[in-house]
Amino acid sequence: MFGLNFTVYLTAMTVHVFTGNAQQFGILMSIMAIGSILGAIITANRDTPSIRFISFAAIAFGVIALIASIIPNFWLFAASLCLIGMTTQLFTTSVHSLIQLSAQKHIRGRVIAILLATSVGGSALGGPLVGFTADLLGARWAIACGGALALLTALLGLHHLRQQKR
Repeated sequence: MFGLNFTVYLTAMTVHVFTGNAQQFGILMSIMAIGSILGAIITANRDTPSIRFISFAAIAFGVIALIASIIPNFWLFAASLCLIGMTTQLFTTSVHSLIQLSAQKHIRGRVIAILLATSVGGSALGGPLVGFTADLLGARWAIACGGALALLTALLGLHHLRQQKR
């Protein structure tokens, strides 16, 4: 909902932080796409998705987004986007795979429909909030908030898993 609204906070970073233009925005999105491809390749080579892997991908995304939010240089920021793209793909592809493999055959389509509705709908709802945060506090804060929320959610998920095992 918040962390995956790249077009919103990358536009704000390009224009307001790096005083760039459409070309620089395109460079940032392209570098992030390279990371996404790497994440897809890594995920494709894994045997089965696990909640632990998904949690660690979300933690990595959160930490990298927090670091990216304070990077002062355009090219170093762009490099961090490669890692953000990779961790995003590791997370989203693994979540989709785990849900597809876990859902019973007769309800799999409905489960996937709910997953897609919440992920696409969440981004649509989160976009204006990310934009509001960027306008109010700055683009760096918009990225930091997305990273912090991803990190917090992943840590709460891991805590819940540990509680269930006990």
